[in-house]
Amino acid sequence: MEHGGLHLQEFLRQLIQHNIRTVQLYYARIRLSRLAQLVGVAADLAEKELCDMVVKKTGVAAKINRMQGIVVFKRGGDGALQKSANEALNEWNFDVREMLDKIEQTCHLINREKVVHNA
Repeated sequence: MEHGGLHLQEFLRQLIQHNIRTVQLYYARIRLSRLAQLVGVAADLAEKELCDMVVKKTGVAAKINRMQGIVVFKRGGDGALQKSANEALNEWNFDVREMLDKIEQTCHLINREKVVHNA
């Protein structure tokens, strides 16, 4: 039980960091006060944990404008490639074209089958 306090502190730190990573998924830019509110801690603690995460490169890439109190998250902070809007649209366009090609082929095969059975 002597390490109970340390375990609790580490758990709370991990919880705060998880919540910051979750906020990063939904916000590209957020006020530090709002980030702290969403995470459920004081603004100085949210800023400290965010700074630690950025320095240690643990899933967050961000810049903090302390004068304005704004945090700007960068995409791809966890090392994974995040798709830009154009890449997502191009991929969607390709998928739609591929689906339409398959529908057209299916229609062609159905019509060919009708011709064979009606003849």
